[in-house]
Amino acid sequence: TRLGIAGGTQLPPSTLPLVVSHGQHDPPIAPRHSTVLLPRARHGRLEFLPGAGHNVLQDFEAYRESVRAALAGV
Repeated sequence: TRLGIAGGTQLPPSTLPLVVSHGQHDPPIAPRHSTVLLPRARHGRLEFLPGAGHNVLQDFEAYRESVRAALAGV
């Protein structure tokens, strides 16, 4: 694929927590690119952020809350 992660096969498996955040209005990156990352992480979670686009996730409180929660568990 354009991102070089077809099926996540080029990424090593990870035991670290992984939160993948994807804006629901992100035309440059299709949601399937985010979903292929999850099988590589033992503790993965995918979140789609309503109203968010590309490169603006930090502007959304739901994203900031997710990051805080993920870091609190580390």
